Amino acid sequence: MFGIDADRRLFYEGSPSLYGSGIWPAPFASIATRISQSGDWAEIPGACDLAWAKLIFREDAFDPVTRIRRGRLYQRYEAQPAQWHVQRHPAAPQESGGVDLSGLFVKSLYTYAPWFGAGEATTGQSPALFALGVRDSYTLWTLLSVERLSTGEDLLTLRARSSLGAMPSLDEAAIPPDGVDEIRRQIDRVSDAEHRQGLEAIIDAGRYAAPAAIGLWLADREGDARFRAVDLNEHIKHPEGGASPMALLINAAKLIARLHARLKPNEEFSRGARRLTEADAEAALASLSLVLRELGWTRP
Repeated sequence: MFGIDADRRLFYEGSPSLYGSGIWPAPFASIATRISQSGDWAEIPGACDLAWAKLIFREDAFDPVTRIRRGRLYQRYEAQPAQWHVQRHPAAPQESGGVDLSGLFVKSLYTYAPWFGAGEATTGQSPALFALGVRDSYTLWTLLSVERLSTGEDLLTLRARSSLGAMPSLDEAAIPPDGVDEIRRQIDRVSDAEHRQGLEAIIDAGRYAAPAAIGLWLADREGDARFRAVDLNEHIKHPEGGASPMALLINAAKLIARLHARLKPNEEFSRGARRLTEADAEAALASLSLVLRELGWTRP
């Protein structure tokens, strides 16, 4: 069990009967939200109100190089706050207050029990996604693995979602003026999907951004605005006919189109295709970045 004294910012751990001791040094603890469907984004709390937090992530280790985080996840206890019997906290040697017959302090703490939903979370098509923080300030983390500890708790290994990749900075002066706003909007949509949604949304956003960029480039080069309304597959055919220097752009666009086609449920059954993973979403992001660089629309 995990207990938090919000007023004094002290943390405790203990038994299911709520007898425990203080944790020192204090761990990093964040309000967590499981993101498994589009409606879950609205469940990210607007404030750090521990009384109503459904999940709490307790960090045990963090590697800033790989952006890998390990820790335990706890779910809201039936009563908030709950009454604990605890030893004197190491960070509060002068603490005073009510004690029970055995000399333990009696404290009201926001209380959380171990979360055991990790097994179910690892069986879906896409890796489980968690938002840590509150609505106006949170980060996204993907569940990599689950390890059952001797305490019966699950140790989760998470990877920062933003480590999938980053879109390059646009050189707006190089983009045809009548399309700057549209390209900016498409890239913002891709970035939003990368940081806020699942792999399907990332690939889908890339599939919309690629034809917008290539279509604008072709329309400007050929002097024909109709290219801006043409599908990505048609865009690929046009430069493929005789523009060998555009081979990288063509193949990057083909990869984005093929990944998008693989999102269709029948692909897995009719062709025996494997399920897409976050590595495929990363490939889509890298391919879109390559398209933009080949068009000469990015900063060095």
